[in-house]
Amino acid sequence: MAAAAALGFAGTAQAVAPVNAIPAADNTLCGNVYAGTWVENGAPPSTATALQGATVSATVYDKNDIAKTTQASNTNATGGYCITDTSGTLKSTVLAGGYVVLTATSLPAGHTINPPSSNPWATSGGQTKIDTGVFLAHQYGGLLSSKAYQFHFATT
Repeated sequence: MAAAAALGFAGTAQAVAPVNAIPAADNTLCGNVYAGTWVENGAPPSTATALQGATVSATVYDKNDIAKTTQASNTNATGGYCITDTSGTLKSTVLAGGYVVLTATSLPAGHTINPPSSNPWATSGGQTKIDTGVFLAHQYGGLLSSKAYQFHFATT
């Protein structure tokens, strides 16, 4: 019986499905990093595997392409991340012609971001550019909200 109990706790960590990250604070962007099929604007697939410990950075640029702030967050056990623009100007900057670039780095060994063509707002190098239209399509909590979500990175 003791041997059976020991087997129950031995081994490697089990694969966890990603849980859709939801923004709680104003001027926040959320998403997930996972291994599986990329989803443009919806919850991550339940068949995907969450990637914990990836770093996602968000740089807010004004309409003149000048970087205003950069924040970063590590993904949690369910692959979720949320980044809050501490300057409190994310939404107003984006709606005034600025944009946000998201970058995922520090991926677990053996994982790379799916090709940029997987994301309609992607640029080379696995970065994503969130302009007014993309922000509004991903807005969370209604038109007056300064929160947006479902900015996912899928890996191969």
